[in-house]
Amino acid sequence: MKRIGILVLSLLIVLSLGFAVFAGDKQLALDTTSIEDGAKAVSLNPEFKLVFTNNVVNMKVKGSNISAIRMDDADGNSVELIVEMADDQVNPEEKRNVIVKAQEALEADKSYTLLIGKSFSGKNGSSLKEDIKINFTTEGGKKPMNGIAMGAGVVVILGALVGFSRRKK
Repeated sequence: MKRIGILVLSLLIVLSLGFAVFAGDKQLALDTTSIEDGAKAVSLNPEFKLVFTNNVVNMKVKGSNISAIRMDDADGNSVELIVEMADDQVNPEEKRNVIVKAQEALEADKSYTLLIGKSFSGKNGSSLKEDIKINFTTEGGKKPMNGIAMGAGVVVILGALVGFSRRKK
């Protein structure tokens, strides 16, 4: 009887350890992003706040994860990025967060893709199932005044000047 009790206890310990190991191997995925796929009129200085399901900033994976992120314009030209990741030892609440910004302002009214490669991984060793692509278009630039609007503006200014000059006399 004592053997059966020890066997059952041993089995329960092994099973509970197994569940703990599997619970830690949660599949990595993008949970939320501040700029959604297909977004239009995005700022020329966008800031993507990416929140993942696992710790992606730990020093074991930080360098390779930074390398797995890139941005291209519609012509296939790479955009230089700033990727910010907190230190998970100092700020554990930030361990799932990544901030991505372009080093310089993007071009107006142009399409871009932020790509997070499937090699992007969590501290627990899990990687993305597939590449993540976030396509977006920047806001339009300031449009020059057309000739009619510019002409009307000149007429108003000249009229005001003539009106002020007559008052002084």
